[in-house]
Amino acid sequence: MSFAKTEMQVIVWGTDRGIVQNSTPAAQAKKTLEELDELYAAIAKGDRAEMADAYGDILVTLVMGCACAD
Repeated sequence: MSFAKTEMQVIVWGTDRGIVQNSTPAAQAKKTLEELDELYAAIAKGDRAEMADAYGDILVTLVMGCACAD
């Protein structure tokens, strides 16, 4: 799967849930920081499953931030 396809799926997911319409780039940046904290904690614990989840959540918040900026 290409990144472009993944990006569009995330935007559709966010639109279906009202995130794109009701959030802001600043709100998504704050969520990204929260997810980064979770990533740091997972790395410190050596928990690969939590690390993978945090990386995915970070990607989603970045895409949502871009979508909200349009």
